[in-house]
Amino acid sequence: MCFGIIMEVPLVNLWKHITVNTSIKNIHLHSIGSFMKNFMICAFLLIFITAWNNTMASEDNLFDPATAKEYLDLNEHEKAITYLEKFAKQGSGEAQEFLGVLYYEGTDSNNKSENGIKKDLSKAHYWLEKAALNEYPFAQSILGVCYLEGRGVSVDYQKALFWIEKSANHRNITALHTLGCMYAFGIGIKKDNEKALHIFESPELHDDDIAQYQLASLYIRGEGVTKDYAKAFALLEKSANNGYDNAQLELGVMFANGEAMTEPDFKKAAYWFEKAAIQKNARAQYFLSRLYKEGAGVPKSEKKANAWLKKAAVNGDERALKEINH
Repeated sequence: MCFGIIMEVPLVNLWKHITVNTSIKNIHLHSIGSFMKNFMICAFLLIFITAWNNTMASEDNLFDPATAKEYLDLNEHEKAITYLEKFAKQGSGEAQEFLGVLYYEGTDSNNKSENGIKKDLSKAHYWLEKAALNEYPFAQSILGVCYLEGRGVSVDYQKALFWIEKSANHRNITALHTLGCMYAFGIGIKKDNEKALHIFESPELHDDDIAQYQLASLYIRGEGVTKDYAKAFALLEKSANNGYDNAQLELGVMFANGEAMTEPDFKKAAYWFEKAAIQKNARAQYFLSRLYKEGAGVPKSEKKANAWLKKAAVNGDERALKEINH
């Protein structure tokens, strides 16, 4: 309607009247004022309506991870996937990352539940790659691990290093862990303990239990640093007290072997082995079974020794498997 009003009084004609007939100058100046007023009102309304529509569209397209999480908590997995896919397809990097990690881990650990979300590494790779290209560091780190270990894709160390380094540059904790281990053990790249040490000593990993464990491993092996059992023990103790099972295992080994102490302490070794064994650490379960079998640090018990040995075998410890098969 506003545009119709404007077109009824052409601007060029108004100026023509002003030039030719000065006697009606004031009338036409008034007409110009009305025209400009109408024009400004219409322009304002147009801007307001456009802004309002854009705002409504943005709110409608705003991804909220809490909504997806709520669906998952309620076991409404189909709604969660539909919600995530909607925004992932619209280009939301956050939704793409969420969806990729969801397919990477699954909600059903055994992949047997009809209602759960089954692991799908192919779909995980698809969405993680999109999120990684959108500069989402966690997606980059997981995508790197996929290439490093051949999860859903063929092993490709070059691509693994590319994405893990890219994520590590954003100081992503997972990427820093992975990159440090790659250098420490020469996985996909040339072994470099000094670089591994530098990464594990990053400020971001100062209180990190996994980094503390990896640093302790370097001090135990004397790689990149002078061998120092006392420093290794202190680092392992911090990590173990934070609940990291591998640190608990290695701390138990140090107590059993008498490293950093004057003599072995099997009672403390059993304590830490059990802490790790409860978390299904197969090596810890095997060592604990040995202690029960020999009565070292714990009362001798064939029953408990066999029970832990079976658990170790189920969880993949090769020595436990050999002993049971014999």
